[in-house]
This record gives sequence, C-alpha cells and structure tokens, in this order.
Amino acid sequence: MKKIIISIITLLVLFSAISCRMISDQSSLSEESRSSESSDAGIATNELPERIEDDYSARNAHVVIDAVVDIGEVQPDQEVELGFSELLAEQITNVLVYDQYPDIEPYRGSNEYAEYDLIKAREGEELSLLHVMISTDGDFKYFEPINNINNEYGITGDGEYHDVFDQGYIADVIPDGMIITAEEAAMQVADFFEQFTIFTYEPYNVTAYNNQFEDNLGFYKVYLTPYYNGIPLLTKNGANINCPIMPEACISNTSIFSAQGFVVFDVVNTNHIEHLASFNDIYEDFKSRVTVLAEGDTITVSNVSLAYLPMTMANGNRLLVPAWCFDCIDKGVYADSGNMDGQSFEHEICLIYNAENGNFWDVYY
Repeated sequence: MKKIIISIITLLVLFSAISCRMISDQSSLSEESRSSESSDAGIATNELPERIEDDYSARNAHVVIDAVVDIGEVQPDQEVELGFSELLAEQITNVLVYDQYPDIEPYRGSNEYAEYDLIKAREGEELSLLHVMISTDGDFKYFEPINNINNEYGITGDGEYHDVFDQGYIADVIPDGMIITAEEAAMQVADFFEQFTIFTYEPYNVTAYNNQFEDNLGFYKVYLTPYYNGIPLLTKNGANINCPIMPEACISNTSIFSAQGFVVFDVVNTNHIEHLASFNDIYEDFKSRVTVLAEGDTITVSNVSLAYLPMTMANGNRLLVPAWCFDCIDKGVYADSGNMDGQSFEHEICLIYNAENGNFWDVYY
C-alpha cells in the first residue's frame, strides 16, 4: 500500500513540474512574440540614444547639442486623416446650446468661419448670452458674453507678459477672485474640450490675468497641446499658424467663458507605416542644415521629439504625419538691421523632418 501511495505522489509531483514548465515556456514565447512585434513595427528604438551630446562649429556658428530624445510611450505607425464630425458637432450644440435654450432656432450663416452652423441665442435679450459657432473645417468657438471679464484684456498676474508660444509656462500666481491653481484651471479646460473631441490634452501655456480696473475679476488663459492616441501634435508657432489645431480657453471663478479651437474631427482614413526612416540619417542632415537656417552665431539644441505634424489637405481635411522635431535656441547680434544693429537676440526655432521618409520639412521660427 505504501508503495502505491508513494508512486501516486511521485506521479503528481512529476505532472505538476511538467505543467509549470509548459506554462513557463508559453509565457516566455508570449514575451518573445511581443518583443519581436514591437521591434518589427514602427520605429527601430535600438538605434536611438536617450540623449544626444555634441559640440561643433560650422559656417561661423557654434552648435551645442545637449538634448533628450523623446519618443514618448507610443510611437506613430500610421498617417491619420481627420475630417469634420457631424456627430461631435451635434453633441456640442446639444450640450452647450439646446440643453440651456431648447427652443432656439439656429442661424445658418456663411462668413469666414461659419461654413456649417452659426448658432446664436436670438430670443430678445438672449442674443447677448451665448455664441456658439461650428464650421466644416473643424473650427469651434464658444463665447458667453455675460460671463466675460474685461473683454479678456488685462495684465498678467505676475506682472510679466507670456505669449501663446511660451511653451511650458504655467502661472505660479492665482488671479484675483479665484481659488484654483493654474494646473487645476488647465485640467478643467482640458475636460471641457475632451467631451467634444477625439483628442486628449495637456497644458501648453497658462497665464494669469487680473482686471485692470476692478478687483476679484481675474481669470486664466489656457492653451493646450492635443494628443492623438498618446502622441502629441506639433503646436509650434509656424505649424499652428499654417494649420491651427491648438485650442485655447479663458476660465474665471464663474465658468469657462470663452473657448475656441479646431477640435470637431473624427478619423476618416488611416495609412499604415511599415517603418520610419533612419534617425541617424536625419540627425546628420540636421547638423549641417541648422547652421544654414539659423540667424545667430550660437545654436543650442535642447530637445528632440517625435510628434504628429498636422497638415491641411486639398479637401480641407487634416492629415497627421509623424515628424521629428528639433527644438533650438538661436542667439546672436543683429547686423545690417538699421536701428537694431548691435543688439543681441534670442529666438526659438524648430526644424521639422518627415519621420517616414526622412526628408526635411520646414523650419518654424
């Protein structure tokens, strides 16, 4: 009897060991498959350094490169075409218009923006309460004049001016009459836009304003960077002017009283990208090209990132194309510039490369 029991126990132990080995082998195979798939698609991350450090001179310019190479958690593996979304447009009008004014008749106008719909509260005095505009190019404008503060004009709370393209500036003061921080204000604005769009958002620039003439009437002006599937959209100066897609809003202690941006989009087509171009080849081209495009004699490269560049297509849609972005500071002294001669300058410039074919795209000043 003892021999039988021992035999049974031995068999059970052997079966358990074999089962564990099978599970372990399957797990390893699964890990290898995921690793193989990730290395075969998109960008070859093994050729990318985490940081680039370089120092050289060319064409009378000294270039210092000390830059993080930021590819994000998700790499683009497709071009994405965005078109106007009637579904999102209907959602916007329902939430911002008809929930408050169910009997309003939309005014369908045709001006430089309102190609789709211009909706106003037109019932007597209500004309001054609400303005919502949506156009077929994806543009959206929302305005509540009754809650407007100082017509959005004032002075910055910290006494300094920070324009829209001062990326990363987040006010460290709270405007008069408000209790939330700039970060909290940006989160509220992001939540506002995200209910009407396929994008998610992160703060790009948040400035605090105070009313010049009355106390307790401060507000924040918030600019946001859009993300599609975890990949940021390029919102540099030139890119945003040529294809505006960065939303903005003003928020007071009462509400968000002004908002606008190209947000009313949905995906209409995608084009899969098998592989991105060699980063090393792009980098070598950048090193020689930046000294030609920069105006100064000292160039500092602080960041290199992979993003989506939004382009306007012939049919009016937007095309998101993977792009490498080299952020630079261009310093020098004006010459042959009339009364500016001898004065020093410092400009931000960004060189853009098509990440799919490696071609230089443009420089944004």
